[in-house]
Amino acid sequence: MFPIFWELLTSFKSAKEVVSTSPSFIFRPTLASWSYLSEINIFHNFKNTLIVASCSTIIATLFGALAAYAIIRSSFKGRKLMVFEILTLRMVPPVAFVVPIFILWSKLNLINTYQGLILMYTAFNLPFSIWVDDWLF
Repeated sequence: MFPIFWELLTSFKSAKEVVSTSPSFIFRPTLASWSYLSEINIFHNFKNTLIVASCSTIIATLFGALAAYAIIRSSFKGRKLMVFEILTLRMVPPVAFVVPIFILWSKLNLINTYQGLILMYTAFNLPFSIWVDDWLF
């Protein structure tokens, strides 16, 4: 509960007080940080987040369940290795894929689009979704 209280308290501090080295509970409250919210279109940002997060979650969950069902129900040589490799793919830091995906997205004109972001989030979350859905079947 304290981190939330501290964030709320910090939102009423001036920029100089926020970056000072000694944190304090006694300060002169200001609404400068809150007035900045009226200058930006925050509801547009919320809408973008809602669209990208919900679409990528739905797609990753759907395809993860389908892939997990296919992997678990079928018996083939190397199935356990395949499940392990899918989980290992999740452990690769996403920053390792940034440059190649940026080049690919720029060639496909997917930069600054909902589709590009949704594909990225789906691709990064699909291995985890497959791993989680593994126990269902």
